Amino acid sequence: MRRPCSILVLALLCLPGRAPAQDEPLAPSRRVVFSQRSDYGRVLVVDEGRLRHLRYDFVDGDDQSIIRLDDPDCVPMDYVRHAALGVAICPKLRRVLMIGLGGGTYTTMLHRHMPGLEIDAVEINPVVVQAARAHFGLPDDPRYRIHVADGRIFLRRARACWDLVFVDAYTGADDIPPQLADAGFFRLLAAHVCKGGVAMLNLSVEASLEDRVLRSFSRRFAHTACLRTDDDQNLLAFGRGDGPLPSRQSLAEHAQRIQRSLRLPFDLSASVQRFGGCAP
Repeated sequence: MRRPCSILVLALLCLPGRAPAQDEPLAPSRRVVFSQRSDYGRVLVVDEGRLRHLRYDFVDGDDQSIIRLDDPDCVPMDYVRHAALGVAICPKLRRVLMIGLGGGTYTTMLHRHMPGLEIDAVEINPVVVQAARAHFGLPDDPRYRIHVADGRIFLRRARACWDLVFVDAYTGADDIPPQLADAGFFRLLAAHVCKGGVAMLNLSVEASLEDRVLRSFSRRFAHTACLRTDDDQNLLAFGRGDGPLPSRQSLAEHAQRIQRSLRLPFDLSASVQRFGGCAP
């Protein structure tokens, strides 16, 4: 969640000029369970009531991931629920690549409901991986592989392709690493999407940057669609280079089948209704 916010990423307000996390007074209902500096800023895990939040730099910074402590199956963040449409777009999904781990909520959700998937998650910050393993329940499974690496370098060296690639990498509020947002990166990305697969982006940035990134993405993926979330106004972009994305009617049928077979704890039909064009 990185826009003023949400829960999906329940995201929010990071105002300049505040004291560093370790100096901030905490409300009685708030508890910092992890706080560690890294080369990319401070990484925090903050419990507030029944919710656990992954945040960067400040105790009340933007939410990068959220889980419910009393209900691991719950998916609190709006954009994560909507991103499950990727499964409906690729009903024969076998391999998933996530660039930007955060707390691992998206990939952990897929693993929970589709345990046969091969999942690779790439995260540049080893402290984020440490926090996610200790406090967000990342699966301990040889099919769920974590790679501590820059996403661009990982793709440059990779020989595999993936059916679904989700790019959701941020270094802080509204801050996409530039090496993961230019034409060269999207060229690499397209080369590693399997035939019939889909690439997805989560964009939570100011409008002019959103437009520039979406233009670069659309030049590489000839067929695109977008979805805007309500609570945090994130833009999810879906792209395919070797054929059209499914129509809304076809996607609705796939989503119903996925809903029944995977027993998702939320309604995918609401996401289908938001799925549409996004010409930059």
